[in-house]
Amino acid sequence: MFPIRHTNHVIDTRAVRKVISQLDENWLIRGLEERDYGVDLAFEIFRDQLPTGETGLIQVKGAKKSFKKSANLSFPTKTIEYALLFPQPFFVFHVSLKDNSIRYVWLQRYARLILDANDKGWREQKTVTIKFPEENNFKDGQRKIEGFLKQSICRDEAIKVKFTLDEIYQIWHHQKAFINQCSIEFIESRLEELEQCSRFWKEYPLTNAKFSHAKKDLSDMKSNAISFNGADQDQLEYANTDHMKSFDKFLTEIQAAYQVFTEHAVGDAFFDESLGHFPY
Repeated sequence: MFPIRHTNHVIDTRAVRKVISQLDENWLIRGLEERDYGVDLAFEIFRDQLPTGETGLIQVKGAKKSFKKSANLSFPTKTIEYALLFPQPFFVFHVSLKDNSIRYVWLQRYARLILDANDKGWREQKTVTIKFPEENNFKDGQRKIEGFLKQSICRDEAIKVKFTLDEIYQIWHHQKAFINQCSIEFIESRLEELEQCSRFWKEYPLTNAKFSHAKKDLSDMKSNAISFNGADQDQLEYANTDHMKSFDKFLTEIQAAYQVFTEHAVGDAFFDESLGHFPY
């Protein structure tokens, strides 16, 4: 008796091919050696022929029937829990082979914003119903997905900004009056880490010139600390007065940028409204 390929497998294979055929040329599909764990496609976005580091995962589910205004899909709970393990966005693409339509949801965010909010016991079920909004049409929504990927990276960098800023504040405000070479060098190293969060600063601008000015303030304070080594502390503090005021202002600007981010991120609904009304 020969093995029989199940109809659902045939439909899903056709659906995967349909998705690939509609991808923008800037979406690079990465190879997958195994497809048994819920991931059909892995991709990265390129811009101006350059990699962005913006990556995502896709599981594709096909259907023969046409979609209504809201396309629904019974989906395995274990696959959602698996998706929640990934740091990068994990999408479910639902494909209608009849009308060549593709809907999608960002699965991790759908779990947090919809499932957790409306059905606290969803993890105890074998399957849950995913509702794909009509607005999440892949043909017109690739830009929205690219926006999601940018946001995901920006959010990770925002966490790093907050953690690093807290480290700087702890040293700066507790030791500012007794600043020394060692503490300044520690702050300089953390400032380098802050500056590397380029995606965050692109969304919440803090110019390179301001970072350069802050580095100059630290460098001058360090030089003064070396020059005044062993001298009266009041003299050192006086010499650093303008630099301290300037660096205080710089830290305030960073804190303000992070505050703007947190206001956008309230309720885990951080997304560009121009990308659509559904933040998943």
